Amino acid sequence: MKIMNFIGEIHKSLKEGGLSKALDSWDDLRSKNTLINLVYHLDSRFYGIYPLLEKFFQMDKDIESYGLQNASKFFLDNIGINIDREGKEETWIKSKKKGVLLFGSHEFTIEPFIIPSILQRSDVSVIVIKTAYHFGKNFKKNFIPIMPKRYAVDSPIRGLRDLFSPVNALYRSENLSEKDIIRLNQGSLKKAAHKLVNGEVVVIFPGAGSQITNKWGEGIGRIVKNVLSFENINLDNIILVPFLFYGLSVRDVFNCARERQRQRNEKGSFKKMGLMFGKELNLRGLVEKLGYSSEPVKIANFLKKKSLKEFETVLFK
Repeated sequence: MKIMNFIGEIHKSLKEGGLSKALDSWDDLRSKNTLINLVYHLDSRFYGIYPLLEKFFQMDKDIESYGLQNASKFFLDNIGINIDREGKEETWIKSKKKGVLLFGSHEFTIEPFIIPSILQRSDVSVIVIKTAYHFGKNFKKNFIPIMPKRYAVDSPIRGLRDLFSPVNALYRSENLSEKDIIRLNQGSLKKAAHKLVNGEVVVIFPGAGSQITNKWGEGIGRIVKNVLSFENINLDNIILVPFLFYGLSVRDVFNCARERQRQRNEKGSFKKMGLMFGKELNLRGLVEKLGYSSEPVKIANFLKKKSLKEFETVLFK
């Protein structure tokens, strides 16, 4: 079996039954195929994809029993990572009086699963790539799916890296055309705007899969534009807050998950991941700076500049 065919089979199982069925499928395939079994053992020894997926699966089950915030805390404990948050506790973390749009870094894979751990609110929705939306029935209650257009089946392959990329193959297995993706994203970003207007928390990663310093998509700008399209909204009651995770690498995260699996979940040492929140900006302040008619890309660029300025001591030290 070719690796790309293996990824297709895993994705099919993921869509049909979440991580439970996907992990079972992986186990079944490796019992029948020497190459897939070798991939599993190499991953267990040197990387940690399978162990991390197991932790995601456990978190989905924990959401049903303990709620999103506690499940997120258990997940961090299970992979051996502590969040070291700088600064005082902001009032919006507890308050349910305002809609909060959190936006920030997503370069360590696990950010959508750990950000709820520090929010003392149950009304949290996280915008994620559609493949992660399939992880489990309880994740679906708190995840809003989107998909970058570059993963459309009718989008051209961009060089050898895309051609042989397992990640690219996984995301293209969604089998969505560019029109399908546009329709999906429009609906999801409108849903996010509704939640903000209703006073809930929405988390978005504008530079998903990359450092905060890299190019941002305009999805965050489209959410703001959607919110502004509502009539009679109080612009003071919707705030935007940047955040930054730092201090670890992607390899550190996978190593933590792999080490915990090797220890058979015995308590071991913990690694620290830093977290900073920037200054909140309400929607009225944003409109005063940019106006009502600003395009989504201009809004995204403004918020990116704000983030880089506030986190420059960490990003550029």
